[in-house]
Amino acid sequence: SPAGRAHTPPPPTLCEPIIAAPGDDVILPCHLDSQEDLRGFTIEWTKLEIKPDPYSFVCYYQFRRIVTEVMIESFIPRVSLDQDGLKRGDVTLKIRNVSLQDEGKYSCFIPGKNFRETVQLVVGEFALQVHPHMKNICPEQDQDGSRMKTSERQNMLEVLETKSD
Repeated sequence: SPAGRAHTPPPPTLCEPIIAAPGDDVILPCHLDSQEDLRGFTIEWTKLEIKPDPYSFVCYYQFRRIVTEVMIESFIPRVSLDQDGLKRGDVTLKIRNVSLQDEGKYSCFIPGKNFRETVQLVVGEFALQVHPHMKNICPEQDQDGSRMKTSERQNMLEVLETKSD
């Protein structure tokens, strides 16, 4: 039935990172199950790798507006929240034109709801080759059926491992 399809998928957890290439616009999904109007609440997006500081927010929303005075300068022109989404408990953050420096874990905190969620962003040149068809890649075989050299396979695995921690 169409009603059954309306269920939104659960937001990704840390084991399911958002993967992007430099220059991409990314969506860091985050929403409350209650779907209530959050425009009257404070919403704090922070980057966990940056030490907490009153002026180190990736995005700070209060009194129905984004408060740029307490935000990290490089994020100010690039981040946005969807006003329509906020009416429905959706605090998803959009970051435009990501760079390698943006990689890391992002946390969304709503103090008035005692709600916190973390999303991991992975940025890398390799993202284009590896995702989203990673499950279909068989490193044992090349397109023409010949086996990939062990050294090549090792390099590929090393790239993935260095990105996963």
